[in-house]
Amino acid sequence: MDLDRASTTTAVRRRDILRLGGVGLVAASLSSCGFFSTDPTDGHGGGAGTDAAKGPEAPSLAQRVEAGDLPPLEERLPATPMVLEPLEEMGRYGGDLRMLMSSVGSDLLNATIGYENLVRWKSDATQLTQDQVIPNVAEDFEISPDGTEFTFTLRDGLRWSDGEPFTAEDILFWFHDVISNEELTPDGLPEWLNTGGEEPLVVEQTGERTVVFRFSAPNGLFLVNLATQRGDIVTGFPRHYLEQFHKDYADDIDGVVEQEDAEDWVDLFFTKADRADPPGLFWQNPEVPTLNAWVITEAITSDSQRVVAERNPYYWKTDPDGSQLPYLDRVTFHMVTDPEAQVVEVTNGNVDLVERGINTLRNKPVFADAREDAGIEFFDTIPQQMNQMIIMVNLTHQDPALREVFSDRDFRIGLSYALDRQEIIDTVFARQGEPWQAAPRPESPFYNETLATQYTEHDLELAAEHLDRVVPDTDADGMRLRPDGRRLRFQIEVSTDFPDLVDALEFVRNQWAQVGVDIGIKSQDATLFGERMEANAHDACVWIGGGGLGPTLDPFYYMPYNFNTRYAMPWYRWYINPDSEQAEEPPEPARRQLELYGELLRTPDQQGQIDLMAQITDIAAEQFYCMGVALREREYGVAATRVRNIPSSTVNGWLYAGMMPANPQQYFVTE
Repeated sequence: MDLDRASTTTAVRRRDILRLGGVGLVAASLSSCGFFSTDPTDGHGGGAGTDAAKGPEAPSLAQRVEAGDLPPLEERLPATPMVLEPLEEMGRYGGDLRMLMSSVGSDLLNATIGYENLVRWKSDATQLTQDQVIPNVAEDFEISPDGTEFTFTLRDGLRWSDGEPFTAEDILFWFHDVISNEELTPDGLPEWLNTGGEEPLVVEQTGERTVVFRFSAPNGLFLVNLATQRGDIVTGFPRHYLEQFHKDYADDIDGVVEQEDAEDWVDLFFTKADRADPPGLFWQNPEVPTLNAWVITEAITSDSQRVVAERNPYYWKTDPDGSQLPYLDRVTFHMVTDPEAQVVEVTNGNVDLVERGINTLRNKPVFADAREDAGIEFFDTIPQQMNQMIIMVNLTHQDPALREVFSDRDFRIGLSYALDRQEIIDTVFARQGEPWQAAPRPESPFYNETLATQYTEHDLELAAEHLDRVVPDTDADGMRLRPDGRRLRFQIEVSTDFPDLVDALEFVRNQWAQVGVDIGIKSQDATLFGERMEANAHDACVWIGGGGLGPTLDPFYYMPYNFNTRYAMPWYRWYINPDSEQAEEPPEPARRQLELYGELLRTPDQQGQIDLMAQITDIAAEQFYCMGVALREREYGVAATRVRNIPSSTVNGWLYAGMMPANPQQYFVTE
């Protein structure tokens, strides 16, 4: 199996790391340079420090070793550390990376200082496909030809942040005692781990460092799911720590629950595991050991509105010269809930990295004006999403008249032709993008040209022609009438989290009025928005377009797959549980898509998955469930000029784990 690690990682033995580090120690003792300098480059070029020898570890850790508080580095690194190639240059030790967060438990943290799964995405990946996955916590993996068995070889000598060994026992604990425990996981295995059958998944240790995941049927997307943030659960449950909070292991679990003031042992366990609301919110328990490069030392409290993470002395990755990563001492996240206040913090030079949230098109001119004074610069991001705005009318509306209108494909085609997408792109989306439907991105091997480009012309005559087939009658104001004779008027709901979408809807309202369709705009907070979608209580809604690079993982705009299927929530509920009171059997084309997706999930080879997804998107083009406005072209992040080794371009999105594949462990600061 070709793992293709050349551009990202190199495997070397621990003795080689120590040999390289030993050279640095000797040089330090013989030179006039202090060993505790913050620059490990020692003439290798590029580092920001001066006249300093290279050491194998951060000065603060070397001091702790000297004081007897830490074992020497040779006992802290695994036999084969994972080697990260710095993007531009070898770094220097020290400094903080300053970031913002807008809510407690933000997954931003996992996408900046977390994401240590068995496998991971390549640092230069531009697709979310199996050939872009490489080893991580596992130093190697093998897949059986039929896609039912996945064997992982763990790194020899890998340790949790408290120094305890990470072994196959930790993975078995996760499987047998967490994910298979009916109290901790009452809904059973997550979908991506469940291939059906009486025993859909077996996890067992087959050697000193090997673990096998054995499925009852081929699991074609297991490896790619394991590389996303979904996969962090496999390596996120340190057995030696969590057994004391598990009823099957603790001597007096009721006493521990009372002592910790927890609701019950389940609440206690997930709180201590730092997953208080599984599958969860993180970063509230500094005690839990981790495999991450930085360890939480300060969490959000009533007295502190920040999260602080400090370097993990047992971190298991190095640079090519043998220096233990990370270079940065700390990563700090300050809680700032107001987006405008966040922008001010960035323009005042108080933030080192912004890769989500306020890096909107409307804010880019503000950041551009402040570049010199704030000491910031831009980098490109390739959105995992495919569209700036998806418009969804409710095909399963509870009002029979609206359901009849919305379910007619001609009505949706007419609305699409009536959109002047270029006007919206030019005025709301800063001229970024091109007219685009709800379709995979052009860079994706799943790209479907018909689905992406159909009905995107602005043509009022064609719009009227299609609308006339469904709602031909109008009132005295020229507005179209429903089949029951009432004026056709419906509300489009939008979350206040997306102000650009609120602005764009004003253009949609005016454009659709030109063809006699009367809409209102209902802007509301994200919680209420979600509740109304869940209840199937909406006429129509808008959201951003996911499934651009990973349509096999998030195909909800192409078929009724999950809770994002806001154009037909009861169809999705049928897919999950046909016997649910809220379920409604979808029409035959959607059922066929779900059958094809089932085949895709059981297809181990990537080309087979591409072929099946092509059939699914072909049906999506025929059915035209929902419409898009503009392709999300390359966007931007903001980074302080003092931070080095940040990529000039990276994928951005939850499935890709944000900035983590770009290896923040090798970032460093120049002051």
